[in-house]
Amino acid sequence: MNSDDQPKSVPPIPRHWEPGEEMPRERFARMPGTGLPKGARRKKMKVDSSRNSTQRRDGNRIIRIWSALLFGLVVAVLGGALWLWMSPKIDPEEKEAVHKVPTRAVVVRRAISKFPSPSSPEALALVKQALSIREPERIAEYFRLEGTSPQEAVTFLQAVDAREGKVDRMMWLSSLNTVSIPLDGVLVSFKNKDQQSSRVALLTPDAMGKWQLDYAAFARTGSLSWDELMSTKAPMASVRVYIKKDVYYNGPFLDDKQWTCYQIGSPDTDEIFLAYSRVGSAQGKAMAWMLSRERKLIRAILEIRRVEGGESRQFEISRVLAEDWVMGETPFDDGFK
Repeated sequence: MNSDDQPKSVPPIPRHWEPGEEMPRERFARMPGTGLPKGARRKKMKVDSSRNSTQRRDGNRIIRIWSALLFGLVVAVLGGALWLWMSPKIDPEEKEAVHKVPTRAVVVRRAISKFPSPSSPEALALVKQALSIREPERIAEYFRLEGTSPQEAVTFLQAVDAREGKVDRMMWLSSLNTVSIPLDGVLVSFKNKDQQSSRVALLTPDAMGKWQLDYAAFARTGSLSWDELMSTKAPMASVRVYIKKDVYYNGPFLDDKQWTCYQIGSPDTDEIFLAYSRVGSAQGKAMAWMLSRERKLIRAILEIRRVEGGESRQFEISRVLAEDWVMGETPFDDGFK
């Protein structure tokens, strides 16, 4: 870092000699009033004293002004140097996305955020009750089904009992601070003999403010199962996944100036997939915004599609449908267009 610029000159500050201090002879010889009558000398000394006091005040004011200017210069130089150092380390896509919150999603959230979140005991009791239901006619009371039939939800809950076991414990996650739709979370752990697993129960209010468990998020459903996606090599699918940044670039995604790489996965498959968003696209901005929040676990609903020449586990992100596993009123990346 270059040193701060210093002012070239400071206006001269008059020196005032203390009593008993020897003055230079040449200065003494020029002092006005020598050879004047005593009364005149006394009057002249009073005038000089007043002038010296005024000069001292002017000098102190000048020092304060220069000090303030110098301090401001130092702050500006340090701030500029810090920005120059950090700027290359920030992805240009992330710079823009962090500052651009999806306007439409914010409006949706504000419209329904008037409903208070359930307390910890209330959320835990709601999830416990919902997961215990086996009567199709009662499912809609506790679950947000969004197109799923009550019988299908009951069948899934029975399958979870058989495959993953009974609920072992639950942990309240509080509000998840999502933008497009208000969500509260409860982590549900299951135990089947020596095997343990977990699912996240995401709660959201309906139009009347009643909090319900989102079925699709709990079941981690997609348009295709992971086996179907890989065995049929389907060209496109919507999936609920965990996301983190990656740096694997090759094939049609070789240019890291055009693509940003992410690792995506799900508890429902052991395979790790790679998804790419085009730099500067609405999808790229939405993904960058989600990762800028620095959560330990980042969930999203993505629409992914295969690209000619890509590996079987490589996909392009064609849409970012939701910032978590619950769909809002509109696709999440609409707010970044």
